[in-house]
Amino acid sequence: MTSVVIVLGEGERHAFNLESPRGCRWSLESDGGVRFESWDDEGGGRRFSVLSREIGKHVMRATCSERTSELPDGVLDLAAYVCRKDGRIYASGVEGFPLEIRLDEEGEGPWEVAEDGGAECEIVDGGARLRIRCGAPGERRLALSTPDGLRMLKLRVQPVGIRARLAGTAGVPAEYSVRSNITTGFEWRVVEDGGLRCESRYVPDPNPGLLDGAGGHQVFVMTADSPGTYVLRAISTRSEEFGSSLEVVFEAGPQGCHGKGRP
Repeated sequence: MTSVVIVLGEGERHAFNLESPRGCRWSLESDGGVRFESWDDEGGGRRFSVLSREIGKHVMRATCSERTSELPDGVLDLAAYVCRKDGRIYASGVEGFPLEIRLDEEGEGPWEVAEDGGAECEIVDGGARLRIRCGAPGERRLALSTPDGLRMLKLRVQPVGIRARLAGTAGVPAEYSVRSNITTGFEWRVVEDGGLRCESRYVPDPNPGLLDGAGGHQVFVMTADSPGTYVLRAISTRSEEFGSSLEVVFEAGPQGCHGKGRP
């Protein structure tokens, strides 16, 4: 049996498509908490529209008239998590980066993750904070459970701005630099060192004319204590404004091996 998960708001209509294998006709049954309509899609599939005003998890079952290798039993379960319309939580992150969201600002809780939307999630601090490891770029919805019912978290994941690989030797510092300009207010900070010893410094460009707004480079100095592959992640921000992101994969070889960075 294959399953599909939908996260929607109270009173929100959501449409989705089910591909129809050759000769298959879909039929859909609901647990009564979800209203739905269906029609044939131009691409040969079956289009469904669902609507619910009952907060909670609802289960629908789609049955195909023909069994296929993808659906050996001809049955597809659909779970609809219907969340409170008010108090949605919005967050943005970067692909592969960690993200932490405070959940108890209004005294609500404890919180639990009812549906993770394909993200790696963990509730910490007694249910007050949510840690997420962001997945592939795109937008996804998570359902969070509180004593007041389900709440929706809309997560927007951006692609990494700068990706680099750096080869070096364990115990020997290696550097990687990116363009930066602190006069704009944007500053780089490391959000995950991957087990490396890391220092970061800003190096201004030569500016003999003392021109305003001259830029420079942010230099990351990384040292691995032992051979292996490490990942450093950093972001550039100004107050709450996001600028760019950096992911450096550092391959540290044993003593006697040497390498250089390559973008």
